[in-house]
Amino acid sequence: MKRIILVLSIVSVLFACKEEDLGSGTGLLEDGIWVEAKHRKDTLVFQSYEDGSTLLLFHRERENRNGQRLPKVGSGPYLYELGSGEISLYYTLSSNYHFDEYPFEQTGTKLKIGDFYEGTGSLKTFVQANK
Repeated sequence: MKRIILVLSIVSVLFACKEEDLGSGTGLLEDGIWVEAKHRKDTLVFQSYEDGSTLLLFHRERENRNGQRLPKVGSGPYLYELGSGEISLYYTLSSNYHFDEYPFEQTGTKLKIGDFYEGTGSLKTFVQANK
């Protein structure tokens, strides 16, 4: 009986803890849709799951390749981890299991992230679409 009470206490404390606005710190990013601010053709969709895993779905505009209308290279699912002022991304469609770090900052409904898909080295700005 004491174990059940202990487990329930721990679970209730964990559910009571809530991550605040991320800013440049560590924690969880609120689930949501973010659209690239300048051209509005690329979209980030952040998702978190009950088991604690996180996923970033990156949707890019489409292009013609070999007679087919396909998403640009780099589109697809990424696992992500947030650190202090950075985000680590792993492109799950790659055979190379390696997280790469990029600068990351969220302020309110704006998000700046290092260019992980075009390789320019610049920061890309995204705005939250569902707020």
